[in-house]
Amino acid sequence: MLASSTNHAESPSLTVYAASRSARPSSYGEGNAGFAVVRETVPLALQQGDNDILAPAVSPMLDPVSVMLFDRIGKSDFRILQQKFRADVLTEQTMLSRCEGQTIPFQIQEGQGMREVMGKIVRAGYWNRSGDSVEKAHEPIIEMDGRYVFRLPGTPVFPKLPDAELLRPELRWKIAATKPAKVDAELIYLTDGLGWHADYNALMT
Repeated sequence: MLASSTNHAESPSLTVYAASRSARPSSYGEGNAGFAVVRETVPLALQQGDNDILAPAVSPMLDPVSVMLFDRIGKSDFRILQQKFRADVLTEQTMLSRCEGQTIPFQIQEGQGMREVMGKIVRAGYWNRSGDSVEKAHEPIIEMDGRYVFRLPGTPVFPKLPDAELLRPELRWKIAATKPAKVDAELIYLTDGLGWHADYNALMT
């Protein structure tokens, strides 16, 4: 038997570690960007046999190797058979690429209102990824009334979203339980891309 669970948990706690003292400060106060340890309670409603468990919302920069899920009390008998993490969420760039050769509406703001123009996506535009940075390699090409522009004329409006697409990062487990149990499990993982900033007030007397 394969049971499924999508229970939500309380707000997670974060411990953010600065990457270096040379990181660029935030707009207010001092700040650093680095990694964080996330701790979160995940309520599990396990059935006897195999259970398909979807974690609450997780960071898109989660390190899958660091993930730990366990019973804090240690009284529940369950085993994690499989873990899957997907962060390849659907983006505007992905949708543009899939609509190459198609004509779609683009919204353009004019004063306080909006109007739509039709444009054919000749080329969606492409980006090069190097480590954590992304650089534009080729601009999009849009045909409008027999003429071409090397940019998006406005905000693209897509007729529908593809079926079964990932809309947010997803962490799943297949968990085997020897008997039904309700467990407040603890989820711990490392994630990158978080930061902190501090504001200071001084009182002079």
